[in-house]
Amino acid sequence: ISFLPVLKQQPQTAQHRFLYWERHNTNNRLHEQAVRFGDWKAIRTVKADKEKVELFNLREDPSEARDVSAKNASTMKKAHEYFQTRRRAAILEWNFESVTSQN
Repeated sequence: ISFLPVLKQQPQTAQHRFLYWERHNTNNRLHEQAVRFGDWKAIRTVKADKEKVELFNLREDPSEARDVSAKNASTMKKAHEYFQTRRRAAILEWNFESVTSQN
């Protein structure tokens, strides 16, 4: 993906299937993953001994006020597949399977 077409006011030809990011705060035992694909954004939060995954339709709810995960099982499945594509981190506490297995 390149910004050059935008600067030249041309259409973007290359597209990512999804955009993934994560953040960790080991002091607060807070770990988050997020993935954006199409109109959807899923956020997985693991804090201390609790885990939740929220799903938002950004076209209909750009402020991320309504979690629609319960009504969109196939989209949630896709989000979980994207979460699983991450690489293992060198810091053990940053690996989500390590965090959730401690709970």
